[in-house]
Amino acid sequence: MLVFVFSLLVILEDHSILLFFLRLRMFFDLDLTQASSVVAFKSIAAYRSGLRINPSVTDEDAEEGLVRTLGTQSTLRLTNKNLTDWIFTKALELATSHDIPMQIHTGFGDRDLDLELANPVLLRSVLEDSRFEHARIVLLHAAYPYMRQASHLASVYPQIHLDFGLAIPKLSVRGMKTAVAELLELAPINKVMFSTDAYAFPETFYLGAKWARTVLAEVLCDCFEEGDLSVDEAIAAAESILRKNSLDFYKLTTSALISDNLDNKKAVDTNASQSFEYTQSSSSVLDKVDYVRLMWGDASGQRRCRVVPSARYKAVASKNGLGLTTCCMAMSSHADGPAPGSGLSGTGEIRLMPDASTLLEVPQWNHGLVLADMHVKPGTPWELCPRTTLRRLTGLLEEEFQLTMRAGFETEFYLLKKTTE
Repeated sequence: MLVFVFSLLVILEDHSILLFFLRLRMFFDLDLTQASSVVAFKSIAAYRSGLRINPSVTDEDAEEGLVRTLGTQSTLRLTNKNLTDWIFTKALELATSHDIPMQIHTGFGDRDLDLELANPVLLRSVLEDSRFEHARIVLLHAAYPYMRQASHLASVYPQIHLDFGLAIPKLSVRGMKTAVAELLELAPINKVMFSTDAYAFPETFYLGAKWARTVLAEVLCDCFEEGDLSVDEAIAAAESILRKNSLDFYKLTTSALISDNLDNKKAVDTNASQSFEYTQSSSSVLDKVDYVRLMWGDASGQRRCRVVPSARYKAVASKNGLGLTTCCMAMSSHADGPAPGSGLSGTGEIRLMPDASTLLEVPQWNHGLVLADMHVKPGTPWELCPRTTLRRLTGLLEEEFQLTMRAGFETEFYLLKKTTE
């Protein structure tokens, strides 16, 4: 979504939807052919104008929606239906042309979502469009409370697959069991996938994985007892839903996962302290990885990055950095544009300059990772660069007060014990 927003911000003065799409097309055609690690697109159209998408919306209607959006809203939030439908349709066209899945938010969410408009059956006009007969679409969150509607769609449309992340572990135990059971009423087992929908907090990953296994086991046991599945079929269904379906659907490799050969457990590194391998030579890291992530922290405390092929990093980015629109430092976690009053927009850019001393290898992903400074031009720090600001402040502490700043990690967790009370 941020790609769309940044492109939209850059053309504020033109108000041209065609220039908007041309810029997007050039971005995707360039980067998707180079970055094979792109796994999927995701749409939150359900949050904005709903899933009754009009795939025939015209460029003129979308451009009118763009003009209204830019002219009437002080805080950018894409809610105009014609504009949202147009972006959704163009994104799905791009995804389909590159054989990349499109994840779609369906069902429940935050308070700004109209639940009636998040019913996946509203996507029928998209699914019946000949342009999307080979699309690969994932309905997220079990479409709760529309599980049976989602299951029906998966049974009649080859494009549709299902994911029950967020419904597990957010619902009650009965709710989680009902959600998974209703998805399996009609949907083929090879179209149902597990995810945690976790982010930010490690506990959410743990709870999602724990409850998914528990709930799925109970549902499949019920299927066996009711005669729907044999024991062998239930075991195969568990493996497919928890692992195999996602690997096949998203075309993921298993090099960093548990091998099918149970004797080969070295493929998984269970020691967190060894997750990142530091090397003395930057060149030795670059020789091992396919991509390099240039990471920075924005004003809201979120970690963001740009990913480039290692060859481009060595040839260009290591010396001249990468371009980044200034509004990236003003993006919040709850809006689609820069925060009001930030003074930053999509016009103008700074350079992400990698700090070679921080380059390390992330062997699980076959990526390199390097921290980046923000410069107006190579050699001239930007006044809003967090790392430059930190250096300046720690330097003042040491110079004026002879204090050396040290950083550490504080790990917080809860230990729970079951009781009968």
